[in-house]
Amino acid sequence: MAASKGGGGGGGGGGKAASKPTVHIWLVIACLGLLAWFLLALGFFADVVRRSPYSSAITQHLQTKTWRRANPAEIDCGVVGIEGKFIPKDQQYHPLTEKGNHLEKSCRSRYEQHCLWKASDFRPTPEFLGVLRSYEKYHSRCVKGHDLQTLLAQGSAPKDCQYLIWNNLDGKGNQLVSLVSAFVYALLTQRVLLITREAQLQHLLCEPFPSSSWVVPDGVPHARHRAKEERHGSFYARALNETVQGRPVEAPKHLVSFLSNLQKPDDLRFFCPGEQKLVEKVPWVFFWSNQYSVPGLYFVPSFRAKLNAWFPGRAVFLHAGRYLLSPRDEIWLRVMRIYRAYMASADRRVGIQIRAWSNEYKPIITRHILSCAWFSGLLPNVSSATGTNSSSSSQDDDVDIPVHVDVAYEDAEDFSAAGAGERVSVVLTSLRREYAEGVAEAFAEGRTEARQTVTVLSPSAEGEQRTGRLSHERKAISDMWLLSFADEMISTPRSTFGYVAHGLAGIRPIVFNRYGLDPDNVPDPPCLRTNLPGPCFIDHPHQMPCPLDGPEFDIGDSATALPEVRHCLLQWGVGVFEGVD
Repeated sequence: MAASKGGGGGGGGGGKAASKPTVHIWLVIACLGLLAWFLLALGFFADVVRRSPYSSAITQHLQTKTWRRANPAEIDCGVVGIEGKFIPKDQQYHPLTEKGNHLEKSCRSRYEQHCLWKASDFRPTPEFLGVLRSYEKYHSRCVKGHDLQTLLAQGSAPKDCQYLIWNNLDGKGNQLVSLVSAFVYALLTQRVLLITREAQLQHLLCEPFPSSSWVVPDGVPHARHRAKEERHGSFYARALNETVQGRPVEAPKHLVSFLSNLQKPDDLRFFCPGEQKLVEKVPWVFFWSNQYSVPGLYFVPSFRAKLNAWFPGRAVFLHAGRYLLSPRDEIWLRVMRIYRAYMASADRRVGIQIRAWSNEYKPIITRHILSCAWFSGLLPNVSSATGTNSSSSSQDDDVDIPVHVDVAYEDAEDFSAAGAGERVSVVLTSLRREYAEGVAEAFAEGRTEARQTVTVLSPSAEGEQRTGRLSHERKAISDMWLLSFADEMISTPRSTFGYVAHGLAGIRPIVFNRYGLDPDNVPDPPCLRTNLPGPCFIDHPHQMPCPLDGPEFDIGDSATALPEVRHCLLQWGVGVFEGVD
């Protein structure tokens, strides 16, 4: 019985041992089947990606991911379709590091926009980058953990902290040039820049400072204080009177700096060194302006020395603006969608910015645009003959479809910018779509020898300016940035919208001559290249005494008093001269 049990047990054990190879074989077969299924699925996915219209974007994304791991401190422009271009760490306004790779988070424009601006010699200096890093720490120290509402009400400030509240005035172009001016002034005077909520810039631009917000907190009654506090023009008059009488000048706790086309003569004494010495003692300054006032800051010797150290090439707006102004992701998505569809593959990109100060369409402006484009050589002239195909598409509220024309034109010797076989993308921004349509029709009706593809893109045409409407202002920001990615630009004189675009691009634009002055005739010449790429200070100080200083500090002809400041050719005002006549 024992033997029998043992045999039975042996038989049972022998049966189990015999079944193991069978199980292993089936496991191997199952694994091979899964592997084959995985390989087939992978091949199918690869084929889908290859056939997809987004295949290049996916490939760029994957390549960029791999590259970033190898070079975390540099920006690879392959992410926006520009292969082989990299922005090293010493040229980044916002440094990209392994710890804080914002490309993977939010505000992609903060890094990606620098890949799309035309290559130039304008690079931020180590001095300016050092100032930015120090200012970011200062801004954080003076904002975080402080009750700004109480501090403003009391007119007090923490040790070594002072504040500058920027207030919006007029449209988005005016706001952005005055905001950059306020930022440069804040850097020069070591003040914490805060912006009001009324301008809605917090919905349009990313926060520029990494550790603290630049938006005035809810509940801070800045408007009430701005309305009741002393304006700097009257403060300067009072200070002069007290100085003449030998009495000490008592600085206010709040001061309103008002620099606009509605300013009073005394307000412009803001640019005198003696007056700036007085402002140093004021804890809270309200900066209320619609002007690009940076050229005026050069008249204060201490400011001039710093500006020349930080910006030896004098491209102040370009560097300060590229640091401070970064469109939010929802706007950047629109910018990149339009750029990739209509601009990225072009051989040449031409920006045309049209500002008409009435909502009425004027055919003479279309003639002026075409005459300027042909005269300057940015677009070639076309002979009138049978046309090629032309189409004009409508737009909806979210995606703007451009006017597109496939056109032939003459490769004339006097238009050296136009080369045979080129793909030219024209970005024309205006409140009226008729101007883009008029340019498109002119090319569609022309017939010439050399074939070209010309795309006339009107990203948005709202019909009228709607300052304060968020959807309108999102389109305004995206239009400015699309213009700034052009290789060349034609701009309307005295337009702050155009100032922002060519100021960020670092392009000396071609400006319309006698724009809008003759309702029937295009002037000769229709346009000329201006002498300054940055914005102009339109209502600038001129023949102005600085009574708290010696007569040597009086501002006479502001366009000749300093080598850094010149008259803006074909425009009103003065600008920062970058050394190119």
